Amino acid sequence: MNLIITVDDSLNLAFNKRRQSRDEKVVEKIIELSADSELWISEYSKDIFPDTFYRLKISEDFSRCPEGAFCFSEISPIKQLEKNVEHLIVFKWNRHYPGDLPLDINLADWSMIHSEDFAGKSHEKITMEVYKHD
Repeated sequence: MNLIITVDDSLNLAFNKRRQSRDEKVVEKIIELSADSELWISEYSKDIFPDTFYRLKISEDFSRCPEGAFCFSEISPIKQLEKNVEHLIVFKWNRHYPGDLPLDINLADWSMIHSEDFAGKSHEKITMEVYKHD
């Protein structure tokens, strides 16, 4: 699977009990990345995607996400999925927020193979990093 997450600079998945992923441009990038695949999401994530986006697979069990498919996880633990992840795609806000849900894997165990910055709707600069497991 290709796992997509959003974090702040402290690698928190959520802050003040709110999602990190609420940016229209990030959602557009996720749709673009998963253009040729199903995009697995939880029920929690359903409301940030347009109703017209028909390739969504709603599931609370991301371990069943097939090889090559994309999975977007906002608040689910990642560690249990790590062995199945082909690529980890991380959207970073380039800000520090009062996080309350830290990322539960160590990015030092991964190699960054791509990085790009783009302007978001809510943030001047958002960074997308793509990692492969070492």
